[in-house]
Amino acid sequence: MRLSFKDLLMFLESSFCPGTHNRLLVLSQNRFAAFVFQKKPLETIGLVVDSLGIRSLRFGDLPWSSGRPEDINCWEGFSQRQEDRRVRIVRDALKFRQLSWCYSKCLSFEESIFMRGKHAFWHGSISRDSYIQVNPHQETELIHEFGNFTTDAVWLDEQSDGITAYCHKGISGLSIQTSSGPLSVGYCNAIPKFFPIHGPDEAITEIDIYIGSPEPNLSITLKTTWNRHVYFGFVQDHNAHCSVRTLRSPKNCHIKGLYFRVGKLSIESLGAIYAYNSYQPTYHSFHPPPVPRIKLKTDEVSPESMETCASLWNIQKVRFYYIMGYCTGLWLFYRSGNSEVVGRINEDYSHELILVDDDSLHQIWLTQAEGKIEEIGFSTDSHMDLEKNNYDITISTAILWRYSKDSDFIQIFDQDMLEGEI
Repeated sequence: MRLSFKDLLMFLESSFCPGTHNRLLVLSQNRFAAFVFQKKPLETIGLVVDSLGIRSLRFGDLPWSSGRPEDINCWEGFSQRQEDRRVRIVRDALKFRQLSWCYSKCLSFEESIFMRGKHAFWHGSISRDSYIQVNPHQETELIHEFGNFTTDAVWLDEQSDGITAYCHKGISGLSIQTSSGPLSVGYCNAIPKFFPIHGPDEAITEIDIYIGSPEPNLSITLKTTWNRHVYFGFVQDHNAHCSVRTLRSPKNCHIKGLYFRVGKLSIESLGAIYAYNSYQPTYHSFHPPPVPRIKLKTDEVSPESMETCASLWNIQKVRFYYIMGYCTGLWLFYRSGNSEVVGRINEDYSHELILVDDDSLHQIWLTQAEGKIEEIGFSTDSHMDLEKNNYDITISTAILWRYSKDSDFIQIFDQDMLEGEI
């Protein structure tokens, strides 16, 4: 459904209460119309658009005329009044192309962005300084030609269970895992990497954004209040160079969401949406120390593989994930309440190992062949399997899982010595 010119006039007239002496004058030409408000109106016009034109609009906090942006899965934008009291509309024979307050100054950064679903203007805070682009000229050209550019956003609220990134020559898509199911944007058909987030106590506070060179691509590291971090992006070649920008949340704020512009194959820009702490994230010091991202020199390393690391100490539960008879990942739950994922997981786990209160992991063993993990297991203090080729687990033992679409590789190492392998 599209807004007709008659529908728009009726909506504008109904947006003002009788008896307030607001007068609406209409100046109309073939491709341009200006609505002149004689008294000071509401300051903000909200817009919902798709590729074919304007779908819905509202003034200030009034209801949407033809549906909310999150319900009709379209982009939301807005226009704020400056000194002028006129509304400018650009249209053709089929649809309205643009609608905004008339302005003489440059548009604000927030007004130049249309976000799919709800806009950060109403639910958070964004700025040009917290928006990083692989090619800054592309957004500038879009604004010059169309007046704005479109982005997609993912929101990390108190009920979020984690975030999954899909990578193929960069980050092609993101998915937020919630109790009601995943919320996905972009191209979510590449290699997945899942990072659990323990809301509402844990929140993201910092993002490192890497721009590769000479082939431009975007990778990120997310850091949380629990001193945990995850790297989303392919393992970079040892000879590759990249620039790094860090986005940190202001005091008493956290990163509530991410917004980005998706190109032909991958994400080409990324920004942070900040919000004041409506709930108080905790800053734990008793969680296992994060395992650093490690570039190990093995034949398995390639720019089209991904890697995850986790500590093997103080484990309370382990979930095992198998596909077609091969192990693809582990979900490790710590006694402190934290959890980490190595490898890749699917919706259902194959089995799990639960440790009693006074038990702990003692050794790890695995069998692998032709780039696949056939079996992986643990012995505990209360149940040891001396017939397996085991590697002892100590307080500094960690596991690195590197994987691609066709292969998996596991390295067990000492975080202090960075050595040891099975």
